[in-house]
Amino acid sequence: MKHLRPFHVFLFLAVLFVSGAARGQYSQAYYHRTGDTIQFDSPIYFHNWWGYEAGYQQRRQYYLGVPWAHYLHAPAFGRKILSYCFTATPIKVIGLAAITPGFGWDRIRTYDSTFRQEYFYLYDADAAALRELAAVPWLVNDSARHIRVRGYDNRFTGSLPLEAIQKLDNTTCCGVTDWDITMPIHEYYFDSAITIQDSFYVGCSFLSYVSAEDDPVLAELYHKMPSPLYRMATAPHATVNCDGSYDPTGQAPDVCGFSWPSILFKHPYTPFANDPDTLYTDYHAIPLIFPIIMVDTTVPPADYCPPVNNLQVGCSGEDDDCVVATWDAFVNHTDGYELQYGRRNQSYDQWQSLFTPTNMAHICDMTPHFGYGLRVRPFCEDGSKSGDWLEIYYFKPNELPVGIDDGSDLARHTSLSPNPASGHVTVESHFGILAIDLYDPAGRHLANHPCGSRSATLDISGLAPGFYTVMVSTPQGTTPKRLIVR
Repeated sequence: MKHLRPFHVFLFLAVLFVSGAARGQYSQAYYHRTGDTIQFDSPIYFHNWWGYEAGYQQRRQYYLGVPWAHYLHAPAFGRKILSYCFTATPIKVIGLAAITPGFGWDRIRTYDSTFRQEYFYLYDADAAALRELAAVPWLVNDSARHIRVRGYDNRFTGSLPLEAIQKLDNTTCCGVTDWDITMPIHEYYFDSAITIQDSFYVGCSFLSYVSAEDDPVLAELYHKMPSPLYRMATAPHATVNCDGSYDPTGQAPDVCGFSWPSILFKHPYTPFANDPDTLYTDYHAIPLIFPIIMVDTTVPPADYCPPVNNLQVGCSGEDDDCVVATWDAFVNHTDGYELQYGRRNQSYDQWQSLFTPTNMAHICDMTPHFGYGLRVRPFCEDGSKSGDWLEIYYFKPNELPVGIDDGSDLARHTSLSPNPASGHVTVESHFGILAIDLYDPAGRHLANHPCGSRSATLDISGLAPGFYTVMVSTPQGTTPKRLIVR
């Protein structure tokens, strides 16, 4: 084996600990979630054409709309629509997700008053022909997550809240309207992963379509059938060009135009008998349906900001009116913590608030025999996102433990020995140790020790007797350990 310098050994061991000890442990942060809200996009969704957030930042036009019958069936197509995708490297697809309207779609009517199951589809596109890989049944009232999407455009119509529609200028495709909305997104998982490479298609069915020739009443009510929301990049009814001139054709100017490689399948009961059964075309409607792909769940999502864990309050070892609060720091807690504390008989707005960049706070000027409450929340993503407040920790300053309990998995698998100690102390963690930091009883930082192993021995012979805090950083986060020096 090639000789490695100490720094390279450190990196190698760090990667080894992450891949070994943390295998798949953040799966619950990626998959099978309901009720939470995705901000703009998710790493588990694969799409070639998605660009709402980038378009919003770069002031490009992006349009959302609901696929009414006169769009989907203009050339008498619409039993099924598929949109083209491509991946140069293999991906493992484990399910399909789709944004669905959720705005007033409670009255669902189907052809002949008989329910027709609707589907999401995954197709392979090899050199020979299309091949269906998966067909997932879905219902509009199934449990769902939510996704926040925003863009820059003026044609945001369909079954949307009235207040959203009222903000829009629908007279031209060249308007300047910012829109921001949260919608349901359904996720359905396969029994096993499907590996895909090169060209493939995703889409949905419209089996409940009713033509006006078959039943004019039901055809009108077809607008109430469940269907995925579409990304529409054209304005088919625009009558004003970008320069303000009138366009008698009623067609969108080129600046508004966008289409995507698609496949449309004709309804068998359409009156347009001369149209082909399957049409390959660039189409202006793109169903918001995404493959759910397998990602590396050994690392947390970038937007994952969990609450703190293992909150402990102990005596500082200095004065009776001082306490030290510590908690486990998750790896995404990159921008410090807000801590609030006050007497139990006070309301929250009377509590004091402080910010700390580390997972430790030293608090003084407390009345020893009074009851206090304390809570903490983290900040992530350059301070733009905060985690939830942890449940309040109640205590009395004169009735605190001198040590810290092993209150989390990270804490239980990290230890100091011996403790109490004099001369030397050994720090161990099953997760592997990246660094060790030492703080004195007043919370002052004394030393930092980079590491790259499962254990390390610290020389503490120069420390005065008292209570110290040892912060042990691992690939899973940082946990505090209370060290008693004799």
